[in-house]
Amino acid sequence: MSTTPASVLALIKGLEGQRVMSFQFTEIQGLKQTQPGGAIANIQGATGKWLAGIGGDYWWYGSVDLVANTTFNAAAIDYAAKGGLITLVLSMPNPTTGGYSGDASKLDAAGLLTPGSATNKALLRMLDSVAVGLAELAKAGIPVMLRPYHELNGSWFWWGAGRLSAAQFIALWKYTHDYLTGTKGLNNLLWVWSVNAGMSTM
Repeated sequence: MSTTPASVLALIKGLEGQRVMSFQFTEIQGLKQTQPGGAIANIQGATGKWLAGIGGDYWWYGSVDLVANTTFNAAAIDYAAKGGLITLVLSMPNPTTGGYSGDASKLDAAGLLTPGSATNKALLRMLDSVAVGLAELAKAGIPVMLRPYHELNGSWFWWGAGRLSAAQFIALWKYTHDYLTGTKGLNNLLWVWSVNAGMSTM
């Protein structure tokens, strides 16, 4: 099992141009997908091979809870113990409206990183809960390929194209990175810029 972000990156670079690693996204379902009838178990049954890694989320699509659901951690710990890799997205609710991640209306972009604003307080509440989940994985020695603000070139999330300017998105990414790695002291993260495929511009 790769035990550091650096070793995961070295593994990926070592395979470049030679082999492909496949992952399966589980949302928050996690272990259910590794059991008979689940997507991961079905793939293994059809191919005779286990996936290189599994992906999860701390929010189910449609969730409006500002506190992360870390149910996926159980699957991550189990899969990593067997040699698998772990990736995680964060479908965080809109910190201004309280709507789900796909609610791109009325985002207070200016207040997003303004200390003391309602939007910033909501963002920090979500990031604090994310940090708790990631700290559990760090304690278990698991490196996580974190994909914050995924599919950023699409317009369907509150952080997506047309919702934030390029400068605002860059500032949000740096803020999140610095908060989780600096303020929260997490050292088990490999940061992944995760655009949506099939778009004409990136």
